[in-house]
Amino acid sequence: LDARAAWEYLTGYKKIRPQDIIIFGRSLGGPIAAWLAKEVKARALILDSTFTSIKDIAAELHPYLPVRKFFKFDYPTIDYLKGAGIPVLIIHSSEDDYIPFSHAIKLYNAANEPRQFLEIKGKHDDNYIKSEEIYIEGIRSFISRY
Repeated sequence: LDARAAWEYLTGYKKIRPQDIIIFGRSLGGPIAAWLAKEVKARALILDSTFTSIKDIAAELHPYLPVRKFFKFDYPTIDYLKGAGIPVLIIHSSEDDYIPFSHAIKLYNAANEPRQFLEIKGKHDDNYIKSEEIYIEGIRSFISRY
């Protein structure tokens, strides 16, 4: 996996201490980041605008089709998150037009302590721009705390 290779590069070749690495995943990158967070001991995990699983989001987008049967991989962010024993920040917009806000609530509830939730505004592809101040300050606060 590319995430594992990136981790090995940072910790092995670049000699960056694991406790100095914060794993970040946005949208489709969320499950990969959560997977890596359960596999290694990083400083923290930040998930931005991601889903509980690919099957969950597909079923919500297409409720009348048996879409769960079409996927070989599930990308179960919520299950990976349960295995991450590091601080977690969940970021999501209540105005997200692609991934429902309810996914963020479920992810937050599944995360182990310590955990934080940052609600921002804006659509899926521009929320970090529309909420720039809150977004940056929320991440800065989380990082300084953990």
